[in-house]
Amino acid sequence: MTQSLKSAVPLLQLERDDSPSAPPVAPRSGQPPRIVFLYSEPSPYIVACWKELKTRYDARMLFVHWEVNPEAPFALDHGSVGKAVPRKGLTTEEIARHVLNFEPDGIFVSGWADRPYLKVAVRARRAGIPVIMGLDTQWTGSVKQWFGCLTARWWLRNAVSDIWTPGERQAQLAAHLGYRGANCWYGVYCCDFDSFNAAGRAPGPRLESFLYVGRYVEDKGMSDLLDAYSIYRARAADPWPLYLAGTGKLRSRLGGANGVTDLGFVEPAALPMVMRHYGGVFILPSRVEPWGVVLQEAAAAGCPLISTDASGASVHLLQNGLNGLRVGVERPDQLAEAMAKLAQASVDDRARMGEASMALASQFTPERWAQTIVNGIARSGCSPAVKSHR
Repeated sequence: MTQSLKSAVPLLQLERDDSPSAPPVAPRSGQPPRIVFLYSEPSPYIVACWKELKTRYDARMLFVHWEVNPEAPFALDHGSVGKAVPRKGLTTEEIARHVLNFEPDGIFVSGWADRPYLKVAVRARRAGIPVIMGLDTQWTGSVKQWFGCLTARWWLRNAVSDIWTPGERQAQLAAHLGYRGANCWYGVYCCDFDSFNAAGRAPGPRLESFLYVGRYVEDKGMSDLLDAYSIYRARAADPWPLYLAGTGKLRSRLGGANGVTDLGFVEPAALPMVMRHYGGVFILPSRVEPWGVVLQEAAAAGCPLISTDASGASVHLLQNGLNGLRVGVERPDQLAEAMAKLAQASVDDRARMGEASMALASQFTPERWAQTIVNGIARSGCSPAVKSHR
């Protein structure tokens, strides 16, 4: 979802619709909600939410999305809960035809990076259909963001009725875009909480080890993590091993590093038990991390946490000293010190941190996610003109 506001400025050319909108009416009483998702690259956590939406509300869903990121080649099974349409090669008109023929009660757009998606959103808003946009960009207060907010407010209302943010840092940006109160939702990102929490409470040993899960790239702080581990290992009398799960272009740096084991790419179904087994302490060393669902996954699995301040999720999921430690961005020295502190903590203290992590992770669940989108669409309503087609 992430995109700078500056890059959204060309969207000023989108058609405007300054005519008053028709008064909203309640969604079809007693009917399953019909929701379209115009998505970028789906991940396992959103599939868990879609499944909850299907199970809890018998929702009818249409997914239009780009291919899965080759650096995170997850196997997805979202086709079991709705109709999937590959985004690649589709024109704006073709997307609009898929969307409007589906006759949705609401549309979710995973960000503003895809111009055709926003053009379709404008047409949907004219038809009285609520359009919810995901926004994970953190508010920084930079000159570029202030300028972007001033220009984006000019066109965004014509395409988007509500903004759905992960948490507080993103909600600040939404407020500057003019979306507050009932028009700004929380909790757009959440993990498959039940699977990770069940693994976290499973019997059996948890290794005294550090764990990182994610892409092996600079933005994720891989170089900082390896440098920090080297510092920690040189100082510790009995150093913990470091396990890494993922893939990426920095993988070549791992060869020959003492104490480091590369588990490779881990499929979503296996990840909860990987966190349970290897996650004595989970580390998210990111330099850039708008949110970080993996931090919630680790918390739900009962791991004490170390995270940089870059992670938007750390605001909600890591209370310094309660369930882990927060460190500065690109500060291997601080990261090494945090690793030493948690490794030296007692088994009971780390167990208490794990319990606190589980409690904090329970703020965001697929159940709450599904309830948020269904209730939000019901509140926004849809126009009689749309309902007359059904």
